[in-house]
Amino acid sequence: KLTFNQDTINRIKTKKTENIYYVILDEMTSIKEFNNIFGVNFDKKDLIRQVEKYNYFDDYSSFNLTTLTVASILNLDRVAEVGDDISKYNHNKILFPKNLSKINFSTSHEPKLLKLLNHINYDFIWIGNNLANCKNFNKDLCSNQNLSKKKNLEIVNLKLINSFLVPTPYEITLRKLNGFFKIKKNEYFLGNDFIENDAINKFLKQDFKLEKKKKYFFLIHHMMPHNPYIYNTDCTYDGSAKNNLKDQLKGYKKNYFCTIKRINEFLDFIQKNDPGAIVVLQGDHGFKNDYNFTYENDLEKFKIFNLFKTPDECKKYYKNNRRLGNINSIRIVLNCAFDLDLKLINNYPVFSNKLNKNFGVVKKINLN
Repeated sequence: KLTFNQDTINRIKTKKTENIYYVILDEMTSIKEFNNIFGVNFDKKDLIRQVEKYNYFDDYSSFNLTTLTVASILNLDRVAEVGDDISKYNHNKILFPKNLSKINFSTSHEPKLLKLLNHINYDFIWIGNNLANCKNFNKDLCSNQNLSKKKNLEIVNLKLINSFLVPTPYEITLRKLNGFFKIKKNEYFLGNDFIENDAINKFLKQDFKLEKKKKYFFLIHHMMPHNPYIYNTDCTYDGSAKNNLKDQLKGYKKNYFCTIKRINEFLDFIQKNDPGAIVVLQGDHGFKNDYNFTYENDLEKFKIFNLFKTPDECKKYYKNNRRLGNINSIRIVLNCAFDLDLKLINNYPVFSNKLNKNFGVVKKINLN
C-alpha cells in the first residue's frame, strides 16, 4: 500500500513545485488506432501543434471503464484486481465519481491522491462533464465553489441517478431509454450536454486566475470524443447524428477532431499562462461503439491517446516504456512533481464484463 510519511510530506513542502493538469479525454483512442479505424494516416505532428514539447504515446488503458480507470488514477493504484466483483458495495463506493463525493471526505475515505495533495497544501480542482460533475457530488472541489443556489425544479435528477447506476446492471436499462426522454432541448439525460461535456472549453472560458502563492492540481474530465456525438470538427453543435453504427463512426470522428482542437487550445493556454506546469492528456479507455459490448480479448477498446509534458529529467520513466497505462502515468507525475520514487506497475489492461450473469467480475487481458 502506498503511504507518505511525515518526512516525505515535509520535504515536498520545501521543494519548488509546479501546477499539475491531468486531463481525462473520455474514450480517446490512440492516433494509430484512429488511423486504423478510419483508413487515414495522421502523424502526431499533423494533429498536435506543440508536440515537440510533449511526449506522445500510443498506449493502453488500465481498465475498460471510466469508473475504474479514473478511480485508480485517484487511488494511485488499482481499485480492483482480477477476480473482484465491482458490483458489490465495498467496491462500488470507491469507484469514480462517487469516490469524490463529500461523504467520503467527511469520513476520511477520500482517495490517496487527494490525501497527499491536502497534506502538501495543493488545491484540487475538479472540472467535470454533465455525468460526472463536481456540482452533483462535491461542490467544494468545483473550480467555481460559489455556485448559484438557484436550481431548476426537477422531480427526478436522471443524470445523477445514472451516475450512481453506472457500475450496476441497471445502467443498461437506463441507457436503453436514452433518446426517449429529454430534460430540455438538445439535452438527453445521459449527459448529452453541449456545454458541460466540453470540459476543456469550460475551463478555458472560466479564465481561472492562478494565484502565485498557491499550487493547483486540476482534474479536467472532458467528455469527448465519447458519445453523445453532438459536435462538429470545429466544436460547433451538430444535432444530426442518429443511433446506428454508420452515424456513430461519423460522430466519433467529428468528436475526435473537435477534441484535437480543444487539446491544441489547451496547450496554447499552458504555454502562455503556466509554461512550467506538468501536464497529462490521456484517454481513460479506447473507442467502444454501442453495437459491441464484448471486451474480452478485444484490445482495440483499450488503445488510448497519452500525451505528457514533464521536466527533462523525468523522461527516464517512459523513455523505453511504451505501455504506461493510466496508473503509471499518475505515478510518473507525482515522481516528477515531488521527487518521489513510486514504482511503476506491470500495466496489463483488465475488463469488467457488464452484460452477463458474471457482471462486474474483473478479468485480465493478455497484451501478447
